[in-house]
Amino acid sequence: MPSFGLGRALVGDAGYNKDPITAQEIIDAFRDAELVAAAPDETFTGARSFAEAMGEYQRTHDEHALPMYELTTHVEAMS
Repeated sequence: MPSFGLGRALVGDAGYNKDPITAQEIIDAFRDAELVAAAPDETFTGARSFAEAMGEYQRTHDEHALPMYELTTHVEAMS
């Protein structure tokens, strides 16, 4: 599922389902909020289109989320 769309952006644990055992929610939320906040600035200054800026947010979100998701799934399966 995309982490952004018309009028919305999912940040932190809203971007994917995870078990709170690893306590990554606030870290993800701060990282994602910073990335999402940069997109309008890049759009309004003409640096790149909104779709490009938010696409970069999506890629970065996924790059960071997948390893933690896999770790959390592994830890949870062991308990």
